[in-house]
Amino acid sequence: MKKKKIIPSGYFYPFGKGGYSICEYFPKKQVFTNNEISQIINLDEFQSKDEEFARDIWELLYRCNGINFADLLRLRWDQRNGNCFVFFRKKTENTRKKNETGNCCSDKSKSTKYYK
Repeated sequence: MKKKKIIPSGYFYPFGKGGYSICEYFPKKQVFTNNEISQIINLDEFQSKDEEFARDIWELLYRCNGINFADLLRLRWDQRNGNCFVFFRKKTENTRKKNETGNCCSDKSKSTKYYK
């Protein structure tokens, strides 16, 4: 047998008209200025090789228009086409949509560093 739910007489429903509403909150994105990006890219004083490597990875992610880190790890030299890498995004490889292609081009004025 079902029990009848009884709402106390002094109960105030907090939602609805005039009550609490759940707001959508989108925090403001914090972005670097062009000057700050230039300072990071032109940085040449490091306390260790690991710091220099981390900066180089950050620069590559930046120059590849924010490539997903997982896609960066999947890049291979045979995907290179001139000064660009052409790759398929891992996130969309099993979707019905046409697989998104990324294009990652290097800055021609800087020499490419190779890590092994």
